[in-house]
Amino acid sequence: MVSKNAITANDGVLLTNKFVERKLLGITNDLAEMNAYLATARGNGIRTQLLMRSAINDNGFVDSKAVNVAAAIELLHMATLVHDDVMDDAPVRRGLETVQKKFGVKKAVICGDYLLCISMDSISDLYVEDPKLYTEAISVMTKTLSRLCLGEYRQFSSNGNLDISISNYLRIIGGKTAELFFAAAYCGARISDAPACDINNTARFGRNLGMIFQIIDDCKDYEFSESAAKKSVKNDIISGVVTLPLIFAMRSVPAVKLLAREVMLNQKSVDELADSVIKAGGLETAKNVAVRYKEKALQALSGLKNAKKKSQLLELLEGIPL
Repeated sequence: MVSKNAITANDGVLLTNKFVERKLLGITNDLAEMNAYLATARGNGIRTQLLMRSAINDNGFVDSKAVNVAAAIELLHMATLVHDDVMDDAPVRRGLETVQKKFGVKKAVICGDYLLCISMDSISDLYVEDPKLYTEAISVMTKTLSRLCLGEYRQFSSNGNLDISISNYLRIIGGKTAELFFAAAYCGARISDAPACDINNTARFGRNLGMIFQIIDDCKDYEFSESAAKKSVKNDIISGVVTLPLIFAMRSVPAVKLLAREVMLNQKSVDELADSVIKAGGLETAKNVAVRYKEKALQALSGLKNAKKKSQLLELLEGIPL
């Protein structure tokens, strides 16, 4: 028998999007304009999709309580983007001006803080309905938030460091990006009442998916136009953020390091550096690392007993072009 709270994963994504819009557009205070602006600049919702697909139970459905948790993760992600754009002085995200560019740095910081608050509030309805899930979701979210902050701090501390190691780069994106993917997958699996081994495998899948997602996103800084990437391309380079394609290119061709230092000092020859990274094989080698994380993600999936969940998560994985 299907529970009255049962929904499909696709319905869960749609309901989460509506939930987030209500949270953003329902604000009547002084932050209403900024939050309404953010509502027009939503991303592809990959974390919501991950949570919903991870929450598929043995009957092929998702408990509607997943909507609250997915919305919380989506709002938390939005908060980190607002703060990241302040840190990086980024002018464009998702094809639109960033909040800090349009409204100013100080307002953007407050807006990001407020998004964190309504993120946590999104879980509050679960307190009465499912106290155990509420407690666990709050615990996961707070731990995730602290790790996101540490990841951002590590990146900031490494800005301009052309000698950054591959392991430190991976540690940074593991905290900044993969941690939120891990939380989405873990919470989804927990909501599905999966056995402990399946929860662990689903969470492992989520973390590896997050690593792939960030590595490929870092590659876009070198290979896509601003209109295609829908963000300020080459902004990482100018801001001194050293990502995997550049690390590999500098190792392969030492002259790339000299050019990178020149770009960071004078903010010139950015296009020349991007071309040099591509010619030195930096993108190709970085994508090979993403392929290895894909193999780890597939290994985690192989341990799942729920065929419907496995199929849906595999589809999500295959949707990231390598």
